[in-house]
This record gives sequence, structure tokens and C-alpha cells, in this order.
Amino acid sequence: MRNTKLDVLKEQALSRVDLAELISETYPMDPERGGSYWRSAEHDSLVVDQRARRWYWNSRGESGDAIDWLRQYGGVGSFTEAIDYLLGGTNAQDAVRVAARRPKPKIVRNMLIDAEEYHQALLNNKGLILGLQRRRGLRLATILVARLGWHAGWCGWTLPHWRQGDIEYCTGIKVRFRGRGKLRRYGAIEGSQFELYWPPPMPDLDPTLVFITEGEWKALHMMQLGAYAVGCPASGFRPEWVPLLQSTFGQATFFAIRDNDMGGLTFLDKVRTAMPEALPMAPPFGYKGIDDWLSTITAKGHPSPGPTKVIEIGVTSV
Repeated sequence: MRNTKLDVLKEQALSRVDLAELISETYPMDPERGGSYWRSAEHDSLVVDQRARRWYWNSRGESGDAIDWLRQYGGVGSFTEAIDYLLGGTNAQDAVRVAARRPKPKIVRNMLIDAEEYHQALLNNKGLILGLQRRRGLRLATILVARLGWHAGWCGWTLPHWRQGDIEYCTGIKVRFRGRGKLRRYGAIEGSQFELYWPPPMPDLDPTLVFITEGEWKALHMMQLGAYAVGCPASGFRPEWVPLLQSTFGQATFFAIRDNDMGGLTFLDKVRTAMPEALPMAPPFGYKGIDDWLSTITAKGHPSPGPTKVIEIGVTSV
């Protein structure tokens, strides 16, 4: 029986992938009751059999596995590139590189044109927008204000960083590589530089409340509730950011929201050490991040709580 190295890699790739999740990046899928089948919310003839790890687009007479899907609908050209993608490889001829692997440029360039290109790519795909709304719990207004985007190559979602919320100057673009499981890591478009994440302000925000979060997505969720928020990158909170926050927001009350893990405790300790006046918060027990909790509320069709209710629950959850 033929069993080449490529065959082995193929089996490894197909066994790792969640096929319904992969296809949901383009067409959101919903599970059908009492079985292993998932069906597209937008194209009801597109079905995924999770047990067999195969998809069927009945109205088009097409079917295949994850590799076939990537080659037909995922913008991946060859069989080997599809396997490389599913195994989390990043060696395609693409402009994306993990930021930490390259020295940062001395001069920060305005990446506004790049951010707009990816933003338009997202707006041109209704399925991707539905995915952000359903899976991330983000409103369309938030997607538009933050200029979230989509890179059709190996990246997936793109999230631009703005110079203190100035949507005319983009200092960097964070991406999330489209690998599976632990391979689904964050990186950056080459040339990016990141500091504190300042989402562009939305209308009618309460200037008396400012939330400091772990990561950009959580900051967007808090701004959706009607309060100002800033997101810290993976490196954590830096003491030099304190004067900037205090001068920008004046006498506002600051809250530091940690995740429910060891990294969250470290993050909270860094913020409280540099900024003792920041009040500690955490998501309810059972949720890793505040965005997980708020996304679940939205997914169940319940109205989002206001900032006051989130503070009440978050402070008691620490």
C-alpha cells in the first residue's frame, strides 16, 4: 500500500481540522439537531458531515474534504499549499510575517491604504461579516468604525491599530493566522508597530468610564457597551502609558479587566502596580475573557448589559 510522506501529512492535516469551522470562515454554519451534520445559514444546500470530514454542496454537485474546499473556495492554489495551511505553515509567498521574527523598522509608516484594502475585502463578503457578528458578537457599526478587515491569503481577520484613535494614521495591522487549534496564532503585516490599542471612538461614549483590557477584541466589546476602552498587546501593560491615559481621560474612573487564567493575573498585577487607582474586574466564572461572556449573551438573543451592570458583575468576579 502506497504511504508516502505526503500521504502522512495529508492525514495529519485532515484529522486536525474542524471542517465546519473552516467553512464558517466564509459561509457561517449551524449544527443540525441530533446528528453530526452542519448546514450553511446562507446556502442551505451546503452541508458538512463532521464524522466523515467531508462537505457537500448539493445544488452545485460538488463535494470534498478540507483540502478540496481550500483549493476551490479558500484561495489556496496547490495541494501541498493546502496541507501546509492546515498544519499551520506560513511559508506561502505572502506579505505576512510574524512581527517578532523581524526587526522593527525605525520609521513607522502609515498603513492606512493596506487597512482600507482589507476592510473593503471584508465588506464585499456577507458571510464573513455574519461570522464576526455571530461568533465574535460584534455589531456592524463596530466592524465599520474599527475598520476590521479580511486578508484572503493565509491570515484571515485583520485588525488595524490607530495612532490614539486617529483613523487617518494606521501604525500596524494585526492578523490571525488561519491555522487550527494551537496553530491559530496572532501575527502582523510586515512593517507593523504596536503600542496601546486605541479603537476609533464611537458616538455617545461615557467619558467617565475607561476600561483597560487584555487585547483589542475585548476593547471593542467594551466600547460597544458605551464606554471608552483601550487594549493592551500580548506584552502587557507598560508604566509609560499611565501619564498618557491620565492626560487623555482626565478624572475618569479606570477599570482593569483580566482574563480568567494565569496570564490574566499577571496582566492585572502589571496594571495595578503602575496604576493603583485602576479597579480590578474579571469575567464571570466559566468564561475566559470578557468578550467570551458578552458574545454568549448576544448569541442567545439577549440584550447586551450596560457598562454599570458589567462593572457590578466584573468587580464581584475578581
